[in-house]
Amino acid sequence: MFANVKLRLREKVNFFDKFTNKKEDILIDGQRIDFNAMNFLFLTNKLTMIPLLKIIANSLSEGEFDIIFCDNSLIEQIEKILGNKKIKYKVYKDKNLFLETIQTLKIKKVLNLACKADIYLPLQAELNENEVPNTTLRDVALENFELVPEHCFIPVEKNIYPIPIPKIKFRKNLDILLLDCPSRNLSMMPNGLGYVNNALKKTKLNFETYDLDIITYHKFHMTRIYDHGGEITLESGVVLPKDPWLAEHYDLWGEEDVISYFHPIIYEAAEAILEAKPKILGLSIQQCNHSLSEFLAIYIKKKNPNIKIIVGGFSCYNPNIGFKAFPHADYMAIGEADLTIAELATKVANGEEIVDMPGVLSYQDTDFRLFVPGPMENDLDKLEDPRYEWFPISIYRNWDGYQLTPVIASRGCRWSRCTFCAERFYWRIRDPKKFVDELEFLQSQGAHLFMFNESDLNGSPETVLEICDEIIKRGLKIKLTAQLRIHKKSDKAFFMKLAKAGFVALRFGVDAFSENTMRLQKKGYGPDIVEQNLRDCWESGIFTEVNWVIGVPGETEQDCEEGVNFILRNRQYIGRIANINPLILVNGSVYWIDPEQHGIKFKVPQDEIASDQERYVPSNLWYSTDPFIDSTVRKKRFEGIITNLIDNGFPLGPWADKIYNEVKNSKDQARA
Repeated sequence: MFANVKLRLREKVNFFDKFTNKKEDILIDGQRIDFNAMNFLFLTNKLTMIPLLKIIANSLSEGEFDIIFCDNSLIEQIEKILGNKKIKYKVYKDKNLFLETIQTLKIKKVLNLACKADIYLPLQAELNENEVPNTTLRDVALENFELVPEHCFIPVEKNIYPIPIPKIKFRKNLDILLLDCPSRNLSMMPNGLGYVNNALKKTKLNFETYDLDIITYHKFHMTRIYDHGGEITLESGVVLPKDPWLAEHYDLWGEEDVISYFHPIIYEAAEAILEAKPKILGLSIQQCNHSLSEFLAIYIKKKNPNIKIIVGGFSCYNPNIGFKAFPHADYMAIGEADLTIAELATKVANGEEIVDMPGVLSYQDTDFRLFVPGPMENDLDKLEDPRYEWFPISIYRNWDGYQLTPVIASRGCRWSRCTFCAERFYWRIRDPKKFVDELEFLQSQGAHLFMFNESDLNGSPETVLEICDEIIKRGLKIKLTAQLRIHKKSDKAFFMKLAKAGFVALRFGVDAFSENTMRLQKKGYGPDIVEQNLRDCWESGIFTEVNWVIGVPGETEQDCEEGVNFILRNRQYIGRIANINPLILVNGSVYWIDPEQHGIKFKVPQDEIASDQERYVPSNLWYSTDPFIDSTVRKKRFEGIITNLIDNGFPLGPWADKIYNEVKNSKDQARA
């Protein structure tokens, strides 16, 4: 546990003896502990509370505090101790009213008696930031720990709290409120939301952007660490992972008891939205935030159907899926929403009816219309990079201080031929100097570790090298990670330049490890180039990861054996398998578009599948011929490959390990 620490004990010696006394320090095991205010409030009898509360009462008697914030019963108990003493102080139970008062009055010192960590910690941070002298119940308890019952101390991991957290409150008379619900990946900035925010800045619309996800992230971790001792158990008995925002826990965000746990903050946001009454609510939708976004949209529409809802994001990539992905929206921006949102939001805010607009779906569209994509900007630099001005950038870091910052140098995939993939978007890349301008700005804001939030980093190896040259020229001390393709132009000199610029880890979308499966997947390379890329990357000092897709039509048992042998033969150049999947037949892939060409058969009519499953075909409803491969065969091959790798000591990443367990236990319809 992170609360475990090593304590160093050193014998005290005088100045002269320290040069001759060579005794080694003594290391003993210890634990970092802290005060649990909720245990004090709810699990401590009133008599046991009195010694600590007397300390507070004495401070009030001496006039140390003139304003108190207390949203619980502690102030009544303290006032009983004070009796009939006439002491001048003001008590507030409403946090917003309390903060408004702080801003208007000259304050001597504030006493913060809130007990919920996600209330008293942000409040403490905000008061500190505004240089308002303040003391919390936690401060008093830690200064007088001998008066505090043992059950009020819990093990606590090292963390970044307290930090200020923006209020869940929105301006009135907005044309559009742009919102992102939980969850994304870790505490990373929302790239897409940033670009949509940029597009709205160029309009005359009155708008506000609010990242509810990062607020929820920090509130969750404050509660987990200080109220629950590091572990939250749901009413169902399910123990939540330490950080549900980690990528390997993506499936949690569709489970009913997990979603219910986060309902209170969605209710709070919904009520704030209803009070503000924006004309439009804009939501960014993807797999992990779908359930909570849906819950919010349903609630808003039920209470105020006049608020129009526009959605965009990763879940809105395919017009054939359309409103089946999110039926509660009035309008859906398909593809790159930042290229259509300005015109769409302006028209909706002005009360215009949206019919057959390029790049947009509307319930008013002509029946059976031929969908026309929205405009595609060739020059990405015209879009400007996001600056995330809605919140301080410092809020975008994990509970333990780790910060991974997403950046985009290109959009789409230049190759766009892999048979299993639905990501077939027009590829464009930014000007190297302007891209490095963004890195330099973000570094000036405290960011140092960057992740390229794209699939095809080396679509243009020459441009990547120009980016590296610019980073080196400016002397930026940063670290970079990315996903890229195997490429014949990626030689040792290429990877050496990347390492010099600060690349520390690269994930290769190899996806196939035998010559036959590389051909079947239309990868455009063979095993020799794969081996050369991995070797040169690793020997340049960059950690390597690989992805693997198993069970494509035409794959044989021999292909699987060759794949395992390839991995083991090159194990010194592969840090781990990051992602390993049985093939998912996804909407938009070649296999979905032209199944007969690849020997794919369905166990029920394909039209019936398409109406029930808009994103993928469940694994048990399809198979391929020559050779015969169904869900049972895919699962058997998948398990055989994993077992072989594990038996030979080859490491899997946390995501790959999770997929293995889900397939093994038949928990994932798409894969098994």
